Amino acid sequence: MTNLKPMTKRRAPRYEIIGFTPNLTYLRPLLLWRGYLQTTVAIHFFRLRLLVLWVTIVNATTAQDVRKAIIFANRFDLRLVIRSTGHDYNGKSTGAGALSIWMHHMTSTSLIDYSSPSYTGKAAVLGAGVTSYQAYQFADVNNGSIVAGNCHTVAVAGGYSQGGGHSPYSTKFGLSVDQVLEWHVITGLGGDVVKATPNHHADLYWALSGGGGGTYGVVLSVTVKFHPPITRVSTANLQFAQPTTADGIISYWESVRVLLHSLPRMVDSGMQLVWTVAPGYVIVTPVVGLDVEQDALDDLFSPTLSALKTGSIPYNYTSSFYTTFLSYYGSEYYQFNVSTTHLAGRLLPRSVVQNNTDSFISIIRTLVDNNFVMNGMTMDVSKTLIPNAPAVSVNPYWRKTLINAVYRSNINYTDFEANFRNQNFMTNVIGPQLAALTPNGAAYVNEADFQQRDWKEVFYGENYERLDEIKRRWDPEDRFYALGAVGSDRWVQRSDGRLCRV
Repeated sequence: MTNLKPMTKRRAPRYEIIGFTPNLTYLRPLLLWRGYLQTTVAIHFFRLRLLVLWVTIVNATTAQDVRKAIIFANRFDLRLVIRSTGHDYNGKSTGAGALSIWMHHMTSTSLIDYSSPSYTGKAAVLGAGVTSYQAYQFADVNNGSIVAGNCHTVAVAGGYSQGGGHSPYSTKFGLSVDQVLEWHVITGLGGDVVKATPNHHADLYWALSGGGGGTYGVVLSVTVKFHPPITRVSTANLQFAQPTTADGIISYWESVRVLLHSLPRMVDSGMQLVWTVAPGYVIVTPVVGLDVEQDALDDLFSPTLSALKTGSIPYNYTSSFYTTFLSYYGSEYYQFNVSTTHLAGRLLPRSVVQNNTDSFISIIRTLVDNNFVMNGMTMDVSKTLIPNAPAVSVNPYWRKTLINAVYRSNINYTDFEANFRNQNFMTNVIGPQLAALTPNGAAYVNEADFQQRDWKEVFYGENYERLDEIKRRWDPEDRFYALGAVGSDRWVQRSDGRLCRV
């Protein structure tokens, strides 16, 4: 087991790893979601004496715990890191030498009557640690619907919603951030709890509503719209493999083309789906049609199934019908592990599959030929905003997005240099190709390439300058730093993970 040697620096204790363990991910301070960062940790172990990622962890259960932690960090000039459930792909919920505030035990839930200029009706108040599955369970018990994550264990109020938050409900109700009525937050100033709404501390409300997690303050809870229950839930699963013959390969990719061409009609009919093109096979799951009949869902897949039959490509297609969302999500909803992958992403509008299908398929084929995977989270959040909806800071490009394209490769735990090559391939080869398809485009800040060069424009679009002004107002000491977050360019991260002012 690794031994820890205490160090003293800047009046705060530090610890240095001086031993070795075969699997660094078992060290509790190295609870990293992103596999690339896990292997980076391992590489640095051999090159220098590695500092563990957190100095001290505050296991917060009350607002007072959070407030005291921020005051302490301000007093001793410590970096602060916010961690709800730790799902950030790019390491925002970790930081070398940081004081980490863990929010995942703040799991209170309540249902209230809510009235404001923009919304009147039922609302749910969710503590910072409430996971998507817990939110769906709460909604089911109370005969309603809450927009939450695809992953069972991601916290609703954390970086998920603060970065935008796509959901199985997104085509029906919009992004998670479109549901937010109030944020309850303690900012970098370390004062009392601030209630941020479209009419009270409106600047902070706007920044938290899509401007990225771990940036403006510590969210204690969020109040969100509580929608009526969905009693018609249709789902599907499609799988087919690439043949080995030349004619079979042509038919395989023609079937992929037909699937891509079908996507606009699918989302216009009320569906959200995830499709995966991997080396040698295609999987389309999860597929969710809210208020969509099973026969109608089957009909939407008929062009793809016909193409597969014409090409003599075997496939497996099933569809199902449920009377509640939770009965589907709890038993069948597809989950996959991203913590063992490198990933990057790009938001793609309809024009890509309508007018540039050949170029897009060429990029996908380049990926799979190099043993990468392309995932396409397909939805439409352009038609869900009501006329008097409050403004949010999520990248405006979302409103014309059809596909959140996330491409990835598996972590190599024995050849770390291969991981650097793979990550650079995504950054320097695939990224520019997708950017050429989507000039002046964007990426989802929560599922993007951490090496994105023009990250301000790509992650935040036209909102960046205003977000930075709000960041300076509510966190004047830049106490909250996160990779790719607003204001992060005022810092440089050393090879040991420590931060220095630019």
